[in-house]
Amino acid sequence: MVDIRKLASWIAEAKLDPNDPRNADLLYLVKTHAGDDPACLAQQDYFRLSELEKDTYFCSDEDLDNNKRFRLIQLRHEGVQDFSAYKMIPINDSEVKESVFKDISRKFEDEELVDEQKSRRKAVTQFFRDVQERVIERSRKASRRRDLRDVVIEEEVPDIRVLGESIAKLLEPRRPLKPERKERKTIFAQVGGVSDIKLLVRVVRAFNVPVRQAQSSPASGQPIAPSQRHDASSYRSARTGDDGSDMAGSRDANLMRMEIAEQVQVRPFVEVTFQEQNCQTSVADGPNPSWNAELTMPFVSPTNDYSPTALQTVAENIHFNLFDELLIDILEDDRERMTSRHERIERRWIGSFSIPFSTIYSNTRVDGTFQLSVPPVLLGYTQDTYSVPRGPRPMFDIALDSHNRTFLSLFITIEPPLPPLPPLRGEFDSNEDPKLLRNGQLWEESFSETFKRREIQTTAVDINGKRVFITRYISPQKPPDEVLLGNEPGSLVAMECVARFVAMIPSLADAAAFMGTCDIWATSDQFLQMQAGDEEEHAILLCNYFLHMGRKAWVVLGSGIPEGSTAYVLTEQPEGGLRGDYWLWNASTGEHFQAHGSNCPLQSVGSAFNADNIWANIQKQDEPALVTFNLVATSCWKPFFTKKYPNPGLGTVQKETIQYKSPDAQFAVTLQDKQG
Repeated sequence: MVDIRKLASWIAEAKLDPNDPRNADLLYLVKTHAGDDPACLAQQDYFRLSELEKDTYFCSDEDLDNNKRFRLIQLRHEGVQDFSAYKMIPINDSEVKESVFKDISRKFEDEELVDEQKSRRKAVTQFFRDVQERVIERSRKASRRRDLRDVVIEEEVPDIRVLGESIAKLLEPRRPLKPERKERKTIFAQVGGVSDIKLLVRVVRAFNVPVRQAQSSPASGQPIAPSQRHDASSYRSARTGDDGSDMAGSRDANLMRMEIAEQVQVRPFVEVTFQEQNCQTSVADGPNPSWNAELTMPFVSPTNDYSPTALQTVAENIHFNLFDELLIDILEDDRERMTSRHERIERRWIGSFSIPFSTIYSNTRVDGTFQLSVPPVLLGYTQDTYSVPRGPRPMFDIALDSHNRTFLSLFITIEPPLPPLPPLRGEFDSNEDPKLLRNGQLWEESFSETFKRREIQTTAVDINGKRVFITRYISPQKPPDEVLLGNEPGSLVAMECVARFVAMIPSLADAAAFMGTCDIWATSDQFLQMQAGDEEEHAILLCNYFLHMGRKAWVVLGSGIPEGSTAYVLTEQPEGGLRGDYWLWNASTGEHFQAHGSNCPLQSVGSAFNADNIWANIQKQDEPALVTFNLVATSCWKPFFTKKYPNPGLGTVQKETIQYKSPDAQFAVTLQDKQG
């Protein structure tokens, strides 16, 4: 006898294919003798193509889950930010290090909540992660249409206009004393190899470098400048006879050395660090040195992927450090000083600053004068107020009104030039009026030929992947009461306090946050929830704060150093200034500059906007020092909304009231004690 129930259970566990003719007799037996037993009449919702399928498995499901190489391939396929740029994956599982997954485990594993701070931190991380996934998914849906230039790379056939420009260049007067840089041809990533891509850094000069304080005497262990040694040897040869006898005596020689030692000297040089490689310039003399030195450093992509998407997400920085080289006299016996020399070379750090590699890649090149971060108190050094070069100088020399700051002039580029990330040609969805979007597109295209490099736009993409008119982002918003510190709203002190509060919010470029998909504009509430954003979010929040404080403010779009495309806040100069004077506020750093000053990092002004209108800069000059900021002047600024096409009354996407959470003072004290 056969136990039908056990036989049916065995058939269910073995998952015999009910459609296989070889199993028909066995299944018919179970069906015939089962009667009304529901356990034996269970419906089979599967079938097998082969009974020996399991025998063909290379490994079990558990082995696949534990395979590090397969997991790495899965993460790359899913488009996870830290792994999407992986191009080369090891062929053996043993070659994949476990440390590769530490960051992803830290991001995605649920942490045990032990206090309110960790709970709040997790909520911020989760919100930022949701925004990332939403933006990346929307950008993928926006199709990138390809044209002939994306597929076929060839030289354009010259037409009459190109030939005319070429002939005009031949007739232009030659100016060998004022050379101009020529535009280079862009190559594609697959053409160049790893060893072919280099970073070129030309260190031009520095301004107002702190100088050493004068020493009382050139005793042993004190710094000696090279000029001191040279002048002392010349003086020695002039004061001695042919037979080597001392003509003036050691007393005069000591006085000479003391007089030279009192001179204030500095011997600066610049050290560049990138991808654990160091290069430095030669040593110059004086507080306003000129090197004009070209440094070459090879560039290697961290993931060996040189596609535009991967290069846009490179998070490494180029560091510039300014040092002073000293020659320390360590000769102990003064009797041997006239015949022997025993010195030690010492480097003293003066200041530094950094430029992200993504900025250089996005802008092709970076050319300008950068302010160094110098400590407020630099022991042994002082600012020489008489070190500004005399004689004829350019009208906007960086050293004219910056006696307490140190600047460094640089030119940085990539050789050969790599193609930047192509813009998304696919249209994003929008809830705006189609007529408004069409007019905005035509208005932008009217400046594309005349002002190609100016930042002029009418719409932006929000975190939902939809195009929004940029005037909707401007609306008065109240800053936290604790930020004003009891100062009168609208005063200069209150404005500086608010600017410092906005600047303390971390900066995060959209290229790094959203894998270089597109430029995302978040509202002020979303910006504070993510606790990070780029220049646009900082500028919009600061502008809204100023408007609530009763100040006239606009957001200015342009190009600055070192970030490239940027956003500043334009305000009328507070009390004490003349009517018509304006200030430019860098919301990411909290600094403010006179609009017509010479030390503003903003290099070009493309457009300005507020809640009512958008103005495009149609002046010949785009440098802030040469731009007229009277937005009413139609000869200088072209508005988008006019009498013929008025503003339809666009609302705002900002929340009327922002809910602020009071900081935990006790947690701040605890954190400070841990850091201390």
